[in-house]
Amino acid sequence: MKRAFGIRIAPCRFRQDNRDYYIDHGENTISDALTSIKHIGKRVAQALYRMRNNQYAYFIDLLYDMTMNPAFDSRAIDILIRLDYFREFGAPGKLLAVYKEFQEGENRFSKTHVLPTQEKRLCALRLLEQKIPEEELLLPGLLRFEAEHMGTPLTVCESERAVYVVLEVDDRYSPKLRLYSVATGNIGVMKIKKS
Repeated sequence: MKRAFGIRIAPCRFRQDNRDYYIDHGENTISDALTSIKHIGKRVAQALYRMRNNQYAYFIDLLYDMTMNPAFDSRAIDILIRLDYFREFGAPGKLLAVYKEFQEGENRFSKTHVLPTQEKRLCALRLLEQKIPEEELLLPGLLRFEAEHMGTPLTVCESERAVYVVLEVDDRYSPKLRLYSVATGNIGVMKIKKS
């Protein structure tokens, strides 16, 4: 679509209406629906849409809202973080570290705690969030994760000219590979000569 119409597929982002396909005419992009992501259901997409106008000073505050909402489970939150859905709060590596502290750390949060304990822990987690450095996910793992959960990678890194992801192998007759170019985001077919 990029080559023919100049439209590129963009990843979903928090605050967009990703209950269905999202079209950004200014950026000339289309974002897929959240429900097309493996393990993300309609309830999660609806809940995120309702949260889009809430103001969050910290990612911890959004995690609190998601934890209190029955639409979310830990797998859905983890997937959305890894797919860079919450980019406005930081890089996925940092957000995963924050989420791990939220779930398992010394000040882990639980719905069963009494309100003063919850507030005390949320305050400690906010301070911790500020100290965790920004960290991106490694490109090979990210591309594999996107392909597994979205059906195809979406990450584009122009400096990686020689990196391709094999999406499909057709070994009938003359072998063909369907490849995703990380540098351009284009998908093409490459024939391999039999020896």
